[in-house]
Amino acid sequence: MEQTFFSNLTPAEQQAWLEQYQAWLQKLPAIEKATVITSALRTDIEEGLNLMAAFSSCRSFVSESLRFKDYKYRLKLIRKYADKVTSDVQNQTKRNIDLTDPALLVPHVGRPTKEEQAARALQAEKERLEQEAKEETLFGTKATIPTEEPPAPATVSGSLIGDAKLHLDQLKWLLSPTLQEAVDSVHELRTKAAEAATIAKQMALDGKPEEDIKPFSEDAAKYTEAYEDIYARVDDELARVYARLKEDTTFIDSIKAKNIDPADLRTTLRPYWDKLDDAGKEKVKNEVIDFIKANDPAQAAIREAEEKKRKAAADIIKYLQRKDKPNTPKRIEGMKAKFAELEKLIGEEEANTYLPILNAAIEDCEKNVVPAQEAEKARREAEKKAKKESAKKK
Repeated sequence: MEQTFFSNLTPAEQQAWLEQYQAWLQKLPAIEKATVITSALRTDIEEGLNLMAAFSSCRSFVSESLRFKDYKYRLKLIRKYADKVTSDVQNQTKRNIDLTDPALLVPHVGRPTKEEQAARALQAEKERLEQEAKEETLFGTKATIPTEEPPAPATVSGSLIGDAKLHLDQLKWLLSPTLQEAVDSVHELRTKAAEAATIAKQMALDGKPEEDIKPFSEDAAKYTEAYEDIYARVDDELARVYARLKEDTTFIDSIKAKNIDPADLRTTLRPYWDKLDDAGKEKVKNEVIDFIKANDPAQAAIREAEEKKRKAAADIIKYLQRKDKPNTPKRIEGMKAKFAELEKLIGEEEANTYLPILNAAIEDCEKNVVPAQEAEKARREAEKKAKKESAKKK
């Protein structure tokens, strides 16, 4: 039968658990230093594992340990999880009894109460952890099991959360429900990868055969690949969010409704967009636009009208820029009419960008085309007159 979580135990049951756990903590130093796992030591280890199973953060580790029974390679991990449990116990029990109350540590005549025993045990553990931290500062950092989510890949400081780097749990609300669930599994996957890598390394140091080490090495690689795949999916989805913050007005309005500046959010997500090459950016943009057209009829209608408007403007600009047609008076009249249409489509200020093209065409018409046409007309009239005179003489 699965053990109940510590937080769900009654106060009396919690006290009983605490007494067992405190007694087990006294055995832990000997467990850590063991070089051979005797039957008695195995019993002590499994006692501690079963106690730690009262905390959700330990359930997976406890289950794997009891299944493989490879305790020799998990001794350091057991200490790390025990430290985590000690911290969790202190956080949960102080809600009812403040075990950090200095009064509980004051010596007195007579047997200490259960609360005083618990407070003293936790104080001793706290002092041990502080000493260990000092040693790490002096002699280098020890390998640890990840206890919190890492920063999301390639993120930058953003105005949404001050100067702190975004973590996966802070980006989760922007992701699809399926990916949100996957993100929730990242911590467990990273922990399992670290556990398997630690065991494989220790076995290698002990000179164990490759075939014995291989399953743990493969597990480390498998779990690493799994959480790295989640990171890649996060990259992809956040790049799409970046595109939607420009293209999807309905989505932009929903962001504003959360009292978040879409421009600030877009700046925060820019690194995900910059990871894409030009072809990738074009692909994502087109997919976002296709999604809008398929799922937002009102916005699709607006976009269709805008696209027609842009196409009409592009066609006019192309007409104005053509150089394969002479700037005849007739073409100039057509260009003037098209330019007037362009002003209505994109506004006078933007249309004036193309005004020099029209003015150059008008100047060419007046200085070159019209005089050339008039000269050609005069030549033809003179030729016609000459033919008539020649006919009369005959």
